[in-house]
Amino acid sequence: MCWLLPRLVLQAYAAGDGLACHNLVMLLAYCYSAGMVAADCMYSVLGELTRRFAESDVAMMLTLLNAVGLQLRSADPAAMKDFVMAVHSRAAAAGPGGLSKRAEIMLELVVDIKNNRARDVKASRSAASAAAAAAAGGDKSKPAVAQNVGGGRGGAAAVLQPGLLKWLKASGVDDVTLANISWAKLVQPNKKGMWWHPAATDAAAGLLPGLLAEHMHSSGAAAAAAAAAADGDDEYEGGSGGAGAGTGASAAQLLQLAAGMRMTTDARRAAFVAIMGSEDCAEACEKLLRLPLKGDQSREVVRVLVECCLQESRYNPYYGHLAARLAAVSKSHKVTLQYCIWDQWKEVAGCAPRRLLCLAGLVAHLLGSFVLPLSVVKPIDFDACATWTSKETFLWRHTLQQLLTSFASDADAESAFSRLAQQQALGGLCKALGLFLKLRVGPWLVAQADAGVLRQQCLDSCLLRLARGEKVLLSSTAAVLAG
Repeated sequence: MCWLLPRLVLQAYAAGDGLACHNLVMLLAYCYSAGMVAADCMYSVLGELTRRFAESDVAMMLTLLNAVGLQLRSADPAAMKDFVMAVHSRAAAAGPGGLSKRAEIMLELVVDIKNNRARDVKASRSAASAAAAAAAGGDKSKPAVAQNVGGGRGGAAAVLQPGLLKWLKASGVDDVTLANISWAKLVQPNKKGMWWHPAATDAAAGLLPGLLAEHMHSSGAAAAAAAAAADGDDEYEGGSGGAGAGTGASAAQLLQLAAGMRMTTDARRAAFVAIMGSEDCAEACEKLLRLPLKGDQSREVVRVLVECCLQESRYNPYYGHLAARLAAVSKSHKVTLQYCIWDQWKEVAGCAPRRLLCLAGLVAHLLGSFVLPLSVVKPIDFDACATWTSKETFLWRHTLQQLLTSFASDADAESAFSRLAQQQALGGLCKALGLFLKLRVGPWLVAQADAGVLRQQCLDSCLLRLARGEKVLLSSTAAVLAG
C-alpha cells in the first residue's frame, strides 16, 4: 500500500486529475490515522505541496489538513509551527489578490489548526466539497465525494474511532509503521534493499523535523565550535564558537563536520546533525528523541552531546540545558550521562585546559540544576588531592567554583550539600569534599578575587555558600563516623 499509493498520487497529479488526487490524499490521511504512516511523512508531504503551491497543490493541502490537521498538530506542534510559517510566507509572496478562494479557505483552516480550534463541521464539509468540485474542473457529472468526508469536526475528518484504533494497536500496526520516512523517499523509483530504514542523511535533510530542508540550519549554537573540532586541534583556544556566533551550517556542511569529529556511525551522525542543526535545546531534544535508535544506539546521543560540548572554545550553556531535558524524559539518558562524565574524569591527564573548563561548566550546570546528585562525584578521591596533578586540581577548583555560582539560591546550595551529607554510606566522601572546599577551594577563590579574575560580589556569594556547604558536610553524622 505505502509503495503503490505514492505512485498513484504522482500519476494523478501529472494527469491533472484533481478528483483522483483528492481521493488518494484522503486515503493517505486514513493510513496516517490508522498508524501505518508516521507524522513526519505527512509533514514531508505538506512541505512538498507548500514548496510548489500551485492550485492543485493547495487543493491537496486543504484535503489533507481538513482530514488530519488537528491530529498532526497534536503529534508534532513544532513541525506544525514550521509549516504554518512556510505557508504564510508563500501566501505573502503571492501578494494582495494573488490567492484563489480555495487558498483563502486553506489559510483559514491553517489558522484554526494552529490555534487548536475545531471548525464547524457543516462549514468544513461544504468547503471540502467545493474544493473537490473545483479540483474536478467544475464537471457536474462527477460525484462530489467530499460531501461524505466523515469525522466529527473540521481538521479531523479522517480521525478513526477510539475502538477501531485500539483494535489496530492490538493487531500490531505499530510494528509496520513507516517512521522517519520522507515523501521524497517514498516516491523515489527503483528503491533497493531496506529502503524504509532512515539514514543519517535523511535527518540532515530535515526529515526528522518533517518539513523543508531549508529549515534545517544551525542558529550558531555550536557550528563554529564544530568547525574548530573538524580541524582536529585539541589546543584550540580562540575562535568565536558559542550561541552568539551568528554562523549557520547547511545539512551537508554538518555532515562534513561530523566526519571531521570522527562520527563514524549513522547513529552518531544523526545525533550530531540534530544537536548542531537545531534552533534551541527544545527543538534539539525533540529531534533526538525521535531518532529511530534501538538498544545501545541510544547511548550515542549523550556521548555525542558531551563530545560536542567539550569541543567548544568555552562552555556553552546550550549543552547543559539539552542534557537536562534528555535526562528529564529518559532514565536511560540520565544513567548514560553519569557514566559518560565518569569516563571524562578518567581522561583528565590528556585534556587541554579549554576542554577541562567546558567539562567543569557542564558538570556544574547538571549538579546545580539537580539533574544529577552531588553524590555523582563519589569516584573522585578528594583525600588524595595533595598528590593530584595540576590539571586535576585545575578541573575540580573550577568545577566547584562554577557549581557554587550555578545554584539558583543559597538555600538550593545548602540543600544539595545536605542531601549528600544524609547518605550514611558516603561519610568518607563528605569529609574529604568538605576539607577540599575548606583548604583548596576557599583560599584559591580569595586569590582569584585579589588577582581581579573574580568579582567581589561573586566572591562573597561563593564564600557564603562554600562555608555553609563545608559546615553541612563536616558536621554530618556520616562524616563524623568516617573520621
